[in-house]
Amino acid sequence: MLKKLTSLATAFLLLFSLTACSGNTPVQTSAALSGAETQASKPVESTLETTSERAAKERPETNMILVSGFLSIGAVNLLEANEAGTSLNQYHWTLATAPDEASAKLLSGEADIAAVPTNMAATLYNKSEGKVVIVAVNTLGVTKLMSTDDSIKSLDDLKGKTVYGSGQGSIPEYTFDYVLRQNGLEPGVDVTVEYKPGHEEVSAQVSAGNIEIATIPMPSAAQVAANNQNAHVILDLTDEWNKLDTKALISQGCIVVRRDLIEKRPEVLKNFLTDYESSCKAVHSDLEKTSELCETFGVLKKPIAMKAIPESHQVYIVGQEMKDGLEPFFEVLFKANPKSVGGALPSEDFYYLP
Repeated sequence: MLKKLTSLATAFLLLFSLTACSGNTPVQTSAALSGAETQASKPVESTLETTSERAAKERPETNMILVSGFLSIGAVNLLEANEAGTSLNQYHWTLATAPDEASAKLLSGEADIAAVPTNMAATLYNKSEGKVVIVAVNTLGVTKLMSTDDSIKSLDDLKGKTVYGSGQGSIPEYTFDYVLRQNGLEPGVDVTVEYKPGHEEVSAQVSAGNIEIATIPMPSAAQVAANNQNAHVILDLTDEWNKLDTKALISQGCIVVRRDLIEKRPEVLKNFLTDYESSCKAVHSDLEKTSELCETFGVLKKPIAMKAIPESHQVYIVGQEMKDGLEPFFEVLFKANPKSVGGALPSEDFYYLP
């Protein structure tokens, strides 16, 4: 009996040994390793996705409103970076057709950042009791003196003439009057200036040959020149302004922000100024691409942008230089009409000085 049990045990051990040494075990082990590798790869993919999502979430979000036309040319490269996810902030932006829409959204808190006319910035500061701050000048003067009369070659030739324009009660009127007076021409006496409700009407009349002399802003001036080969630019109002003995910086466009953005989320403003400076520099370094982006984002049609951008004095001026230039400029506007800047000159805290 004992011998039989011993024989059975020996047979069992021999069978177990043969099974363990068979090719099944390595195949099973390889399959197990393959599965382990597959399983191990999944957490890596998941980690990469989480990192990407986290990076997107780490871009602070802010609301911005722009206005079609020259006010927003400097922002189009920023908008491209925003879509590509390479801007420092994530911008939720809208494009308004008129500055009043932009100012309303800024005052209501729907927007943190807005592009507006420079005198409107001062008005918003006064209207909001200091809750709006100017952070950058983006456009100098954009007004051109155009004529279909070849005898008009300078400001002196305007004496006894009638000039048509738009923007009565705002920067175009007051800056043109200032330049005329500084050149010895009194508006309404030496030169008759008649204003139409909008520059579209003036542009259409010059294009049709019904008006001989007019002040027209860019980009409309570029369109007029394209429509009427006899219409040409006599002078650039910004160039004439810069010839004067004044420290005032003629400016028609700027960027403003809500003060609570500065106080509660200063990193967002810092990011914006970095993004915006890069965007403004790209306007001049790559005109073709900037013009394409103007059309892509609805700011301007590309052919008009190509002609208008070099003539619309796109800039990026911030800090003390901005303040030193705008303070005397607002004094010119205030002297012409206090309402043009909201009834009072802005205080020093209107200017963002990082």
